[in-house]
Amino acid sequence: MDINDSIPVNEYNRIKNKLLIRTFVSIPITISFAVYLYSSLIQGEMVSLNKLLNGIVVVLITVSIMWIIMNTDKQIKKEKQREIKKKDKSKKRIAIECGLIFLLLIVLIVYAL
Repeated sequence: MDINDSIPVNEYNRIKNKLLIRTFVSIPITISFAVYLYSSLIQGEMVSLNKLLNGIVVVLITVSIMWIIMNTDKQIKKEKQREIKKKDKSKKRIAIECGLIFLLLIVLIVYAL
């Protein structure tokens, strides 16, 4: 296993577990929910939840294939860089970003209804 010398083994395993959760839980749910909201906006009414679940399954299969193909060590190095960037963000900036995303989500849901 190619472990970067600057990353200790326990941190490498922690980052790998975090990357697995992001890849197999967060990404499929986020992509499927975004497509679900977009299709609901286009149709002018909420689409059935079966389409959301089907989207999650399709994205999960795609992500699984990508996980097999991609280089894990490179992804772990990128995740380490993301953590360093995130640590440098101020709490106000994080609160503003989350607030804007939440407001955008509310506007999209209200528009779909």
